Amino acid sequence: MPYTRIINAKLVGPTEIHPDSEIVIDNGVISELACGNRLPARKGDKVIDAKGNFVCPGFIDIHVNGADGYDVMDGTPEAIAGISRFHARHGTTTIIPTLVSSAKTRTIQVLEIIRQSMNTPPAGAKIAGAHLEGPYLSQIQSGAHDKRYVRTAHFEEYDYLFAYNDAIAILSAAPEIEGVLELVRKATRSGIICSIGHSHASDSEVLAGLQSGFTSVTHLFCALSSMHRKNARKVAGVNESALLLDDLYVEVIADGYHVPRSLMQLIYKVKPLERMILVTDAIRATGLPDGEYKLGDIEGDNIIIKEDGIAKTRDRSLYAGSVVTMDRCIAHTVDMLNCSLPEAVSMATRNPATMLGIQQQRGSIAPGSCADIAILDDSYNVVMTMVDGRIIHNSLQ
Repeated sequence: MPYTRIINAKLVGPTEIHPDSEIVIDNGVISELACGNRLPARKGDKVIDAKGNFVCPGFIDIHVNGADGYDVMDGTPEAIAGISRFHARHGTTTIIPTLVSSAKTRTIQVLEIIRQSMNTPPAGAKIAGAHLEGPYLSQIQSGAHDKRYVRTAHFEEYDYLFAYNDAIAILSAAPEIEGVLELVRKATRSGIICSIGHSHASDSEVLAGLQSGFTSVTHLFCALSSMHRKNARKVAGVNESALLLDDLYVEVIADGYHVPRSLMQLIYKVKPLERMILVTDAIRATGLPDGEYKLGDIEGDNIIIKEDGIAKTRDRSLYAGSVVTMDRCIAHTVDMLNCSLPEAVSMATRNPATMLGIQQQRGSIAPGSCADIAILDDSYNVVMTMVDGRIIHNSLQ
């Protein structure tokens, strides 16, 4: 089988950019790298000229609900494939499809489909398990979730989840909710990553959650408590606790709206860089015109409004997921933080890969890693995406 060679690349490494680099791919795996010099050519090699564009690891989106008219909660192979294809066009090579709070029967149906998709050749981005966002959330911080399905965590109610521990990568829950800490202890032992999400917890409740197995915080500064009073006493909330506790990863929706510039800069200033993870939290309306769309179950009545490039609840009081893609998250992050491109790319590649425990296979361009690659132009638009060395999207001119 011939090798694939990417030449004339500006290779985006963890800390710097290496101009005039080459990458050799053998059977879907990166076999050789050369930074600033040429590798020996082999007869029959397929050559891709990157034309001086940025070449970086494919993005890993651990929180994505939909796109292009599809929602994960549609619960069909077509929906998962459509979401996978769309986000691959924007450089994402691995996704964690995210389920919002719903009826138990629908949740099971969707988990079955995601399990099937994990074992099927991907239409675009690879499926690396499900992100179960809810239903064990705070009613106060439920955001755009349908409050009818937000509930406490009793073993008889959630025990079915452990039949799907091979398909659930991440569970978002609120540590202060009855039964959640025990659920998290069980989930962690089953290999599920637990993230504090949609929570009104105090700092002591966050710390108890950390000690029980939570390792991450879902979309920081979104549907999470900040400093508040309990009987006149000030207590820190989830947002402050996430900044204080270095061990916690934090998701950041970098669409320029959910987390404004000043808060982005605060996170960047306070958190260890390796604990920041960019996510899209993209919904069905991503890639589509302004209008009304269903959030979650297509048969439900949870309507959101997309207008002026922003998704909001029907009463326009809250954001309802985003309509951003990961390449735009990279661009917004570089702009808002005035950080380097390698730093922003690490937040969408190396950091989520490390949290998921797949850093040996994905999240970097290194010999032995899967050839998941995104090629970006000078405006950080994706011009080519490769998944396991296979070209999924190509507009390279």
